[in-house]
Amino acid sequence: MNYRFILSNKADKFYKSLDKTIKAQIKQTLRDLLSYYETGEPKNLDIVKMHSDKYNGFFRIRTGSYRIIYTPHYRELIIFIMTMDKRQDVYKS
Repeated sequence: MNYRFILSNKADKFYKSLDKTIKAQIKQTLRDLLSYYETGEPKNLDIVKMHSDKYNGFFRIRTGSYRIIYTPHYRELIIFIMTMDKRQDVYKS
């Protein structure tokens, strides 16, 4: 199985605005997330299923002081990244 990512415009714009160090940190977390969905090995990932009105059914993964909100599409082998941002900003509208 080979999963791939699709980023929303908001997530893509945020990712492109980051400096190299943070990009590398997020990139490694996303690699580990892909590995988790392909092999089932969690690699110490902090993943939580969300139950808020805004993100009901989505998952949150923590990487440092950043959060990535995503949803897996198992049939299509896609992980859709809805948004990513600093912890204090990601849950704001």
